Amino acid sequence: MKAVFCVVIALCAPILASADVIKCTFHEPSLSLQYAFGGQMLTITHLDEGRDSQISKVSIQIMGPGQFELWDEQHKVLLRLSLNYKGRDGRSSTSYPYTADLPGYGAEGRNLRGGCTSNFQKSMQ
Repeated sequence: MKAVFCVVIALCAPILASADVIKCTFHEPSLSLQYAFGGQMLTITHLDEGRDSQISKVSIQIMGPGQFELWDEQHKVLLRLSLNYKGRDGRSSTSYPYTADLPGYGAEGRNLRGGCTSNFQKSMQ
C-alpha cells in the first residue's frame, strides 16, 4: 500500500507543483473558476451577471492518480478535478485536460460539469 501511495505522489506531485493556477469554465450557468495555489483562493466569476465571489483558505487534495478535490476550511468539496483530457465547457468544441465537477451549485443544488486548464496543461481546439 505504501508503494502505491508513493507512486501516486511521484506521478501527481509534479503536475500540482507546476500548476500555479487552475482555470475552469462552466456553461448553464456561465461560470469561470480560478484557483491560485499560492494564495489558496478560489475566485468564482458569474459571467452572465458580471460579478465575482471569492472563497479563501481553499486546499487541494490528491485523491488518486489524476484525481483532485478543492476543499474549504470545513473540508466541504468545492470542486472535483480529473486529469483525463476529456473536459468540456458545454458550449464550444474545446477539449480541456481536466474534467471538472462542481457539486451542488446554486439554488437548485445541481451538479455542473465543465473543463479546466492549468499553467502547464493547456486546452486543445
